[in-house]
This record gives sequence, structure tokens and C-alpha cells, in this order.
Amino acid sequence: MREIQSSNPKPLREGVRFRFRLAGPATRLFALYIDFACILFLSSFISSGLSLLKVISADLFLATETIAYFVLTVGYFMSLEWIFRGQTLGKRVMKLRVVDADGLRLRFSQIVVRNLLRTIDMMPGRRASHWTPFSGEMN
Repeated sequence: MREIQSSNPKPLREGVRFRFRLAGPATRLFALYIDFACILFLSSFISSGLSLLKVISADLFLATETIAYFVLTVGYFMSLEWIFRGQTLGKRVMKLRVVDADGLRLRFSQIVVRNLLRTIDMMPGRRASHWTPFSGEMN
């Protein structure tokens, strides 16, 4: 596991200084794979439960399954990062934690923004850096 030391130690209120160890891309990717495996596992249960909607309408099933997957994916990351203080199950296994720039626990608003931007960043064919929030257009 390759980790990089931050260049500046961060002082705490008590005057104690410490350095952050930043995880490398491989460690982050393995944590993400573990999280996606957990989401896939949970999604399979939800999908099998919603399959009864196929009797009513295939379109209703597909729409409900799509919304449920979005809620599950965003809710998984948001709730676990809030409950486990910046860790999801994958991050816990890989011994990673998300902190703010000062090394403190993330506020709920930071967790929400972080996870909603992840969703925008995963949009197919678009990059989040091309999104202009004030105009509502994507370049």
C-alpha cells in the first residue's frame, strides 16, 4: 500500500500537529470495488422484491428499479460516511477515512455535496467540469 505524506502538518486547537497519510489510487479503487459489491448485493434483493411489479407493468418495474438503485447508491455512501465518520464498508476494510481540509470529521452538508457530485461525475458522455450550474447547461 503506497501512501504519500502531506506536505504541511495540520495544527489542532490544542497545538498538537500531525500529518495526513493520503491513500494511493489502488487502495481507493479497491475500497470502491468493495462498496460497489455491497451495493450490487443489496440491489439484487431490491430488484427481486420489485419484480412483482412486472405483473402490473414492465415500465413501472423499470422506473421503480431505476429510482431505487439511485436512492440505494447515493444513500449507501451518504449514510455510511455519516454514521461511520467518513468511512463506508470498503473504506473500513481498506482502513481509509474521508476528512475535511483541516483533518476534521465531515459535516453532513459536505457529505451530501460530495456524493451528489459523484453522481454528476459519473454521467455518461459528460464531465462534471463542463457543467455550468447557473445556466443549467452542459457544454
